[in-house]
Amino acid sequence: MGKKTINTFSKAGIQFMDFAFVVELFPSPIPHEICDIPIDTNMDLVLMSAHFEFNELYLPSGQFVHGISEGQPLKFTCLDFVKWQLSTFNSQTLYFLANKTSTNIADMLDGDEECANDINFDPEAWLHPYGISDEDFQKGLAYIDRLKNECPEQLSSST
Repeated sequence: MGKKTINTFSKAGIQFMDFAFVVELFPSPIPHEICDIPIDTNMDLVLMSAHFEFNELYLPSGQFVHGISEGQPLKFTCLDFVKWQLSTFNSQTLYFLANKTSTNIADMLDGDEECANDINFDPEAWLHPYGISDEDFQKGLAYIDRLKNECPEQLSSST
């Protein structure tokens, strides 16, 4: 079953199984407290990234992810499941996830064509997390939003 099938079943609700890891992103430095809950150990951080508006990435333990929707057992490939998750992520999560994994999403659109339409087109600068201005960060998020609309398959395959 592919990503589109997952979308169909997700509308009715799916409970997924078979995960080995969950990847979460946090602001730097890691906070000592989240929502009045002290962070004393690494385990205190589990499933807390949502408080910073980051999505969690669940990584399967094998080649397939099993699920159940309205009593019907389901089976998805690991790749389809990860692509589906990425397609549902907010732009902030994709922005930081791409930077944590050395993914290059700056070249997804034709740079020459984009520069002809916008002399200030510079996704390399907008998507660089170090020393970035708030203006460039917002431009980076807007660029990712545009990619989600114009080439969602390519975006979820490359991040």
